[in-house]
Amino acid sequence: MKTDNQITAIAAAVLLVFAGIAGAAGTVTAQSSGNVAVGVEQAGNTGEAVVTVTEDGSAVEGATVAVAPAGEETYAGSGEYETDADGTVTLPVPEETVELTVAAATETGSAETTVELLALADSLDVNVAQHTDSTATVTVTQYGDPVSDATVDVTSDGTYTGTGSYRTGTDGTVSLPAPAESTTVTVTATSGDLTAERTAELTEQTFANFGQRVSFFVHGLLDGTDNEGGIGQVVSEFVKKHNPSNDNRPDHAGKPSDAGKPDDVGKPAHAGGPDKADSKPAHTGAEEGQRDDGKPAHAGGPDETNSENPTDAGSDDGDSDESDEETADETETADEERGNGSGEDHPGEANGDGPKALAVPLAN
Repeated sequence: MKTDNQITAIAAAVLLVFAGIAGAAGTVTAQSSGNVAVGVEQAGNTGEAVVTVTEDGSAVEGATVAVAPAGEETYAGSGEYETDADGTVTLPVPEETVELTVAAATETGSAETTVELLALADSLDVNVAQHTDSTATVTVTQYGDPVSDATVDVTSDGTYTGTGSYRTGTDGTVSLPAPAESTTVTVTATSGDLTAERTAELTEQTFANFGQRVSFFVHGLLDGTDNEGGIGQVVSEFVKKHNPSNDNRPDHAGKPSDAGKPDDVGKPAHAGGPDKADSKPAHTGAEEGQRDDGKPAHAGGPDETNSENPTDAGSDDGDSDESDEETADETETADEERGNGSGEDHPGEANGDGPKALAVPLAN
């Protein structure tokens, strides 16, 4: 049975807590007397909060515990409790994340603390820690306890071989490889209906030379699961981007920005030969004293009619025979008109084959 002095001490501690809450508008200054201590921890499996009161390191049974929101929030677990044989009090899971002030009083002293209780929806957490060897560890927790078999999805703003999906082990962790180049990763953890996300900067690993860096990058790609289409283009872009020689490259090195075939490139104006196969020089055609076929006007050969009708032209022998026949006809006609001839048509007027002298009467 508690003495009057013990009751008076406990009541004074409780009044002190609530007076501090009301007077500080949600900000409570921790206070304690004697060797009393109070702690609050949310259980990872249920989200319930367990308040533990100790004195000189031992649990205190029958201690008074006062719980109230530190601000304007409401909490279904607000009120006054008494610790059990283990020196504990169990508080319900808040519907929304809330900050609480928890005060404990024993027969000889009191203690007070401020704590944030997380709602179930906010209970999952994910963290990323990079080590000295540039590898990284992802840790998934719920109410501070590790979560096994949670899904971890990793994306990157660059080329990082650690992107992909993972599953946490029993310790709630996932290991990520060292990046070959500094990158920003986004890590999303999922457990049941709960999701948490974290963004982290991963710095590149240090290599003795550029060859080691490229080799490390290639091995990372080959160890990955998504190599569809090959890795040649990815490696090429990585080498061009990170080649140390780029830092020593003069400003004028490389192909000029205006390099290419000039717009006016082509054959010089004085070059011989026509620009096109079917084009004629401006002076082509018949000039004075020259035929259309390019020969002088006095040159022999077929006339314009024959040149225009090549199908009528035959061999030289054919032309000669035709000409001889025309000449013979003309001679025969002339002979008939003069009375010469063979005498066949005019037998009384000629005798002999050749021309004959006319008979002239003798003078008396």
